[in-house]
Amino acid sequence: MTRARVVIDTNVLVSAVLTPGSVPGLAYSKALDSAELVFNRDMLLELTQVLYRPKFDRYLQRRTRELYLKQFVEAGTVVVTRIPVVACRDARDNHILEAAVNGSAETIITGDMDLLDLHPFHGIKILAPVDYLQK
Repeated sequence: MTRARVVIDTNVLVSAVLTPGSVPGLAYSKALDSAELVFNRDMLLELTQVLYRPKFDRYLQRRTRELYLKQFVEAGTVVVTRIPVVACRDARDNHILEAAVNGSAETIITGDMDLLDLHPFHGIKILAPVDYLQK
């Protein structure tokens, strides 16, 4: 059986590592268990930059963040952006849409209203973590 392909936005991934028992944390766990995570190079760069911000030092040891990043990369599939997407009112979020389109994802999990307002996008569901948990 083919696993559903899912893109998870940085805001959800960061919330998941900071508070694993939170709704974003549970959505991330569900996606890890039941789906194939897809992401592109821009998403990985953004996640890495955010996780290594000094402000997170007081919440999580650097080693914990390194292991989380390693787990995410190993669990997912990197997709190459062959089809550029310019559709989001916040241009900084287009790379999320590009990962979903180029990675043939069926779902994007995000807490970003700029993305959520696009639901559905070219047949791709864009869901808040709580809605992903209920599907």
